[in-house]
Amino acid sequence: PALDAWGNVLANLGASRGAIEKYKRALAVAAPDQSAHILHNYGQVLLRAGYILRALRKFREAFQRDGNGHDSAYMTGQCFIRLKRPKGALKWMRMAVDLAPKDPRAQLGLGNAWLADGRHADAEAQYRRALELDPACVDAHYNWAVSLSQQGEFGKAVRHCKQGLRMNRDGFELLAQQ
Repeated sequence: PALDAWGNVLANLGASRGAIEKYKRALAVAAPDQSAHILHNYGQVLLRAGYILRALRKFREAFQRDGNGHDSAYMTGQCFIRLKRPKGALKWMRMAVDLAPKDPRAQLGLGNAWLADGRHADAEAQYRRALELDPACVDAHYNWAVSLSQQGEFGKAVRHCKQGLRMNRDGFELLAQQ
């Protein structure tokens, strides 16, 4: 646990290399029931550092060790979205939603996977579900606006941006999209 905590501290300080080394050492000595958590943290650092494929492997391995880890399924889906592989993203985001149906972030992730696949109606349904679960989910408004603007529905897109801005006045992405 101490090596994992030290890796977390280094990661939060932006020292990706140091954090990666601590996670490697932590995995070498960790009990099997702790390894999924360490692998997930390791994947987060790799993803932040731009090592998408390596992060993908760590998240998948974390999920294999803890089949109830909706966070690892979600992050695996995020990796597939970044790799522009929507089919893989859909598979993993569906798993995340199945494991945590009341998690607005999982609903948002599935919406983003649908959006990456060009299925706007399905994406918007997921964003609507995320907003039902958490009305303050600004990212759902932003991504819904992106979907609408891709379809040429700019007036509706602006309205979603404004709704998101009411919740987060400093929402730069929403301002830029508007």
